[in-house]
Amino acid sequence: MPLKRVYFYPLWLRIWHWVNGAGIIILIATGFIMHWGIHGSFIDFNFAVTLHNITGIVVAISYFFFFIGSFLFYNSRYYRIRLRGWQTRIYKQAQYYLYGMFKGEKPPFPPTERRKFNPLQKTSYFYTMFLILPLIVFTGIGLMYPELIIDRVYRYNGVFLTAMVHAALGFLLFVFLLIHIYASTIGYDPLANFRSMINGWHEIHDHPVLKEEKDEDEDEDEDEDEAEDRPVTGNTPAAPEG
Repeated sequence: MPLKRVYFYPLWLRIWHWVNGAGIIILIATGFIMHWGIHGSFIDFNFAVTLHNITGIVVAISYFFFFIGSFLFYNSRYYRIRLRGWQTRIYKQAQYYLYGMFKGEKPPFPPTERRKFNPLQKTSYFYTMFLILPLIVFTGIGLMYPELIIDRVYRYNGVFLTAMVHAALGFLLFVFLLIHIYASTIGYDPLANFRSMINGWHEIHDHPVLKEEKDEDEDEDEDEDEAEDRPVTGNTPAAPEG
């Protein structure tokens, strides 16, 4: 049984998550077809291009609402990275993922009411959500409207370079998606994180508090003192029984 339940994922965030996730999967599938010029597959090439463009617009719009919502409902504070001790925390979390969890060790940075992500999650989510995804959107818009792209960058065609950057970023997003799905199954219950993205409640289990956790929480407290009394992510319903 969980020690307590914390309302980590409000309705707006869950809707965005599933819309974005479905959109990314469609973009990856159609992107592979377009990149490799696959004809006669289960999806017609021209239809794949149209579906890719329409889905890209939907993902871009949903990302805009995610970006605004993250600051409006203070969700952005979960993505703040404290540089002091960052390498040490990353190393400890990587050790846990590589072999610690297979030996039954406790996670060094489990979720708390003030910390939604461990150091590796926070770092990967930060770069994915605030660097890779925006660049994919901007390069995608450029490919939809090539007249916006610079004709040449040194000796190289601007559209070609934009397409290569877009494809490379798409591949990174594909790798992130695979890792994200796998990492979501890690924990006391492989389906717990998926249920959390349906009902909004994350289960926090009892565990010994390590010194590294205290140090990181103290660092986060310095940035969050001014937001201590704010709602975490919007209106929080009462915790369910059981």
